[in-house]
Amino acid sequence: MKRYTEEKMLYLISLVTTAAENYVRAAIANKTVSVVFYEESIQNHGIFCLVENSDCIIAFASFIKYRMSDSLLELIENKITPYLKATETREVCFNVNGKNNEIIEFVRELGFTTDMEGFQLKYSNNNGVGLSDQQLFLEKGFTPDMLEKFINLFDRAYYKLNKDNGWRTDSCQIAPEKFLRTFNGYNLEKQVQSFWLSDQLVGAYVTKGAYIRDFVIDPKYQNLGYGSIILKSCISRMRLHGMENIYLRVAKTNIEAKRFYEKNSFIEISCFAEHTYIS
Repeated sequence: MKRYTEEKMLYLISLVTTAAENYVRAAIANKTVSVVFYEESIQNHGIFCLVENSDCIIAFASFIKYRMSDSLLELIENKITPYLKATETREVCFNVNGKNNEIIEFVRELGFTTDMEGFQLKYSNNNGVGLSDQQLFLEKGFTPDMLEKFINLFDRAYYKLNKDNGWRTDSCQIAPEKFLRTFNGYNLEKQVQSFWLSDQLVGAYVTKGAYIRDFVIDPKYQNLGYGSIILKSCISRMRLHGMENIYLRVAKTNIEAKRFYEKNSFIEISCFAEHTYIS
């Protein structure tokens, strides 16, 4: 595979997410990726490829422009169907550029269920982060005695998002042991920070590498400026740990959150739709 072609293909995958690009880049190095379709023409400019691992198959489709012909759809179906009918128990996933609506609809017709649709945003302010208001909060990590307050915070903060998407609205409350194990791990790796006014938990965030995995503010403290202060603290801490580029993902239905991040110097860089096959 010529290097210039490889980089062009990886650019197309990056329009799904940066994580997808990194995943496919590693698969190229490990020779576990197969490029089923790649074209750069007047009619079609995009890629359809598969990464095959011992425990999962992940398909990626990303097109800047395309003529949604039967031949392209047949190619996708013919390549993916054998994995769907296989007797082995590998998970089959399909990640699509979120702007390729016809392909997304076709993938659903094949039996895939949408896990999440949304946008990846990138922090775009290189002028430093002011933290003059940080002293408002007592900043902590996570300890087991905080479990109940953390569970209430996460279920309350994600309530509307979960309800709008038909997901459980009490997923933290029903699995406290799992939540505790997860956040003990986050705290051990110094990935979680919490922010308090006296004994009131206002918000928290979880990071991993260059990504903000979770950012939650108690609804009763939203729209008061606290979220922006905590977000600045998060960015500052990540920068101190050497993260020049900072990313996060936001669900397509979470319009208010996307506006909040854009107001705080994040810009949209990609759009995604993630699916898992349900047999």
